[in-house]
Amino acid sequence: MTELRNLQVVPFEVLHGLNMKVQKEATFHIPRTHDQFKAWLKSLHKAGNCFTCIYDEEVIFCGGVNVIFPHTGECWILCSKRIKTFVREIYHYSRIALNKIVNENNLYRLQAHIRPDWKNAINFVENLGFEIEGLCRKYINGQDYYLYARLEDF
Repeated sequence: MTELRNLQVVPFEVLHGLNMKVQKEATFHIPRTHDQFKAWLKSLHKAGNCFTCIYDEEVIFCGGVNVIFPHTGECWILCSKRIKTFVREIYHYSRIALNKIVNENNLYRLQAHIRPDWKNAINFVENLGFEIEGLCRKYINGQDYYLYARLEDF
């Protein structure tokens, strides 16, 4: 079995997202202009509960959970073009981070919206214990998205 590479896991900063070479599949939900993208990143940072995985000073992955209601969090991710070379590590660190966020915020429900054609993201959330709940038609930018959820036992 191959050993996990150590990624540096740090609190998310706006510059992490701005400096990332974002994977094409991850851009569907990103605001269209640079200013809109920066404002979106600022809102994620302000909400807290987010982290960045860095390898050799390169941002590989950013993710987090926005608490949208008491006990309910909406998950988000940004993936770099190099994420495919760090899949095992991203799963490992994401499990740890999600469990920490769930416990610190007393969350019962995590949810995520994912485009039906983004197969890697679907595999990612399903391997993290999320199950599909339905289809949100014309949810973001006129595109359909699946709604996935993970319910926590307390």
